Amino acid sequence: MKLLQIWIETKEEDIKPRYDQAKILPAKNKFVVLASGGKEGLHINQDAKLSLGNFESGKSIDCKMKKGNGLFVFMIKGKTQVDQDVLGKRDSIGISGVDSVEIKAIQDSKILLIEVPMKE
Repeated sequence: MKLLQIWIETKEEDIKPRYDQAKILPAKNKFVVLASGGKEGLHINQDAKLSLGNFESGKSIDCKMKKGNGLFVFMIKGKTQVDQDVLGKRDSIGISGVDSVEIKAIQDSKILLIEVPMKE
């Protein structure tokens, strides 16, 4: 079993915990929302968004972020260039202070994105 445990602070304190699950299949060369505080994916109590994508070598995508948010890019497998940084399997990078970031697959890659509001 492989597990990735992710903790995201809720936007409200003292809320009732909840559990949910769904089978969500990632699409080729684009991101699919797994969970969010909006209407996409499973619901979480935060203005955050978790997305997963499988990208073929050579494919790229411009990831736009909500103003004031940061982005955490986690490489599940493959090799990818995030702006000027190259990430391999199990590497990650945090990005903030920009509106978008370009992600380009150097090898076939599986990528997890976590977009969260940044504290001031």
